[in-house]
Amino acid sequence: MSENLFSDLLLSKNEKDLGQPAVLLENYTFTYADIVNLVRTATAYIGSKENLAGERIILCMPNGPEFIIAFFAITALGGIVVPIEPRTGQQRIRLIIEQTKPAFILHTDSLNFSFNIPAVKFSIDYDLKKIDNHDGSMGIQSENLPGLETAALILFSSGSTGTPKGAILTHRQLLKIATTLSEVIGMDAFHREYLIAPLTHSGGLQRVTSTLLSGGCLVFPSSLISIPTLIDDIEKFSINGFFSSPPMIKMLLKTDPARLKNKVFKLKSIEIASAPLTSLEISRLLELFPKANVFFQYGLTECSRALILDSRKHPDKLHTVGKPTDGVKVKIADTDGNRMPIGEQGEIQLKAEQLTGGFWDNPDEYRSKIKHGWFSTGDIGKEDEEGFISYCGRVDDLINCGGNSYFPAEVEIEVKDLPGIKDYMVAGVPDPQDILTQIPWIFIVPTNPDTWDMLSFRSYLHKSLPSHMMPRKIVIVPKIPLTDSGKPSRKMAIKLYGPKNQ
Repeated sequence: MSENLFSDLLLSKNEKDLGQPAVLLENYTFTYADIVNLVRTATAYIGSKENLAGERIILCMPNGPEFIIAFFAITALGGIVVPIEPRTGQQRIRLIIEQTKPAFILHTDSLNFSFNIPAVKFSIDYDLKKIDNHDGSMGIQSENLPGLETAALILFSSGSTGTPKGAILTHRQLLKIATTLSEVIGMDAFHREYLIAPLTHSGGLQRVTSTLLSGGCLVFPSSLISIPTLIDDIEKFSINGFFSSPPMIKMLLKTDPARLKNKVFKLKSIEIASAPLTSLEISRLLELFPKANVFFQYGLTECSRALILDSRKHPDKLHTVGKPTDGVKVKIADTDGNRMPIGEQGEIQLKAEQLTGGFWDNPDEYRSKIKHGWFSTGDIGKEDEEGFISYCGRVDDLINCGGNSYFPAEVEIEVKDLPGIKDYMVAGVPDPQDILTQIPWIFIVPTNPDTWDMLSFRSYLHKSLPSHMMPRKIVIVPKIPLTDSGKPSRKMAIKLYGPKNQ
């Protein structure tokens, strides 16, 4: 039997394990055997190995068992999954379609866009555990499965640094990420993973693969996701772990600890990615969930789970994004590719087993990312004596104010714990007088805009910052814009609230 996602994560289970729950919803349970049978029938419904091998198939679905079944069916046929969040903007969808030229789109609900491409509806009868509008015949057999080096997934970057690029990941690379994550988190057959992150994004999808590899169970929320739903479901389904982005975590931190009493004692892990949290926020999270390990991970669409910080194990390293995971090498480099001394800033460069081998239909862009044999992340960081890496900012975010260069984080750190501020972001905008190149602005989301004291805030900054770092303008905004993957977007903030809108 070929080694691949379907065989290693599902077919390799013994008879006893096949009877264990693999997917759990409010009123339905799917065993591993159910999932295997659904994947086999889905391959017959979707196509055949001959007509899907190497083809790109767009999965435009919300979270649910359908996404999981379709993902494994397509990759078992040798096809390449291109996931798209159903709420994605039409311009981004058009770009992805133009780049990947997919054979068709697989969806569960009415699509909110219309392009000249076939669309196939895919749904599951939960009661009968069968594919709707299908005769139930089995599709692909074990001996016809693709190999480890076959491309399985094209993940598009958020586009925060330019035109989104499609990173190609093989079965081997996805299995490597799943193995790393399950080992670091400590997943086992008793693990219950709560799926709140979109499966169309790497964070959500990789919690699926790592949980199934471990023989655990995937749990979907009982209703529309919210903090009360999250807390109630942790107790109801005996949840062990979940993955989330910082915005959800920030809302969770506002929860009354009494609301959590006796409800979260089985929660063992929380994984966070996409954007940094402050040391204070992580400390509060550790206090709120005293029995859970909090893992902060640094990675890219091109190289997920490159660095992971076990916050409870290393409380003195909460200012960092952790150490390299198994098989990952990190170098902090200068512009000539030389390794920087300990404690000095440089670009974070990577070598890793899970690093993409290319961008779809864009080899020149990928080659431009390889510098002296290392993958250039475009992120700035520094390494300490123990090998922990601190993230300092994006190369593109560097502010050059009158010849003085610094990163937004160097200003943001001065305001991170101030009262009355819900969220914030610093960005360099073009100097309208064209004298200083760029000038710093700060975008603030006050807890209460009506009572927030801007004069006191400005006075505090004057005392805390050198003149070239002092924000020339303080802009009150309703929210900090995020990319599709949940990362704060300075470019979008400038576009929405910058000089052209003042």
